[in-house]
Amino acid sequence: MPTLLRLLAPAVLSLGLSAPAWAQLPPEIELDRLNTRAAAAIEARDWEGALKALDAMAKLDAALPVNYHYHRARALAELQRYLDAKKALETYLTQQGRQARFYQQALEMLGELEAPAAQQAREVAAREAQEEALRQHREDESRSRALIRHQQGTGAGVAALAFSPDGRLLASGHRHGRLLVWNAERAVRQAEGAVDGAVRSLAPNPVTRHVAVATTKQAGVWTAVDGVELRGSTLAQPTGRVAFSPDGLWMVTGGDDGQVRLWDLAERSYQNLLKFKGPVTALAYSDDGQQLLVAARAGTGSELSVRRTGSWAEAGALLTRGEVADALFSADGSTVYFLDGDSRAVGAWRPRDGKTWRRLATDPKAAANVLARSASLLAVGRAERVELYDLRSGQAVGRLVAPLVTSVQALAFSPDGRTLVSGDQLGMLRWWNVSGF
Repeated sequence: MPTLLRLLAPAVLSLGLSAPAWAQLPPEIELDRLNTRAAAAIEARDWEGALKALDAMAKLDAALPVNYHYHRARALAELQRYLDAKKALETYLTQQGRQARFYQQALEMLGELEAPAAQQAREVAAREAQEEALRQHREDESRSRALIRHQQGTGAGVAALAFSPDGRLLASGHRHGRLLVWNAERAVRQAEGAVDGAVRSLAPNPVTRHVAVATTKQAGVWTAVDGVELRGSTLAQPTGRVAFSPDGLWMVTGGDDGQVRLWDLAERSYQNLLKFKGPVTALAYSDDGQQLLVAARAGTGSELSVRRTGSWAEAGALLTRGEVADALFSADGSTVYFLDGDSRAVGAWRPRDGKTWRRLATDPKAAANVLARSASLLAVGRAERVELYDLRSGQAVGRLVAPLVTSVQALAFSPDGRTLVSGDQLGMLRWWNVSGF
């Protein structure tokens, strides 16, 4: 081979489907070349390669093979593009009729695609409706003076949020097994990683930039290296809730089996701490680290238990009629706020004297989903809104609303208490300025 051709040959081959720009083959010959490539890719079950060749054929000024749309439908179906595959099959049957070579196979495939294609069509319609509503939302953000900015997460529901101790990073855990890290000040995504199972809760380490992640399949500790690369390690089996001690040395996990475990992060070892009858639905340390709060299902209701961390002796217990979805301590550790599924209210309980009341945040029409607390405010996430209460007076002081807020599933205050981030079931994150409340 002449020297020039030897130099050009690798370049031509590396261009793949763009080679016709160099070879300048007649369209009919280029069509045959691509058809041969598509057939070989289909034989090798290289569906992406097959679709790439088939799509390139459609761009040529030449008549397509009679079975073109059937083979394109096969590739699209294997790539789970069911709606496009269904359209390709309909085109094939319309053009070729009952005399089509793959008539029976096309009919069978069309039947198999009906359900997944219909589901995909619904998802596309919902996504388009959401995008249109978001466009309108951006044009009318003034409807909520507190709304600073918003960002789409992954399109899957936000299950949990956690700020780093310095407030610069925000972690969001999603129900389809993704963990995102954001620049909290600018609401810009910095890192993304996959975890095994749907995220159920997050807990920031109060000392480092590590975050504990509890999923339906495991619990682990992750960190954003240099704020960009996510790295993690698995420590436990399926768990529902996770919490860090205020000194950052210990991690507590609560599982669906009712088992509460205490983890020594330095030794990567644990001890079985407590055992409850039902799944653990909430875990929280008091700010001083002297108490641990556990909520677990008990029959049709729940059991709230406060333990002294020195001896793990019980400092108070409360049985509720409804399931407790979330619970946390007040800043001084004297009061426990919890979501009462029976009364759809935020209950308040003082473990030391056993007094309870449920007059805070009652709404019989909309269940409360999640709680968050700053030094002075309690935030309650409901359907389509976030409610704010003054912790000193117990009075409502504000309601955060904006277009397209769906069921709020996650809340987190920044360490300085000036910003609240909410996450909803469609994956939208919103930053709210709450310094004026």
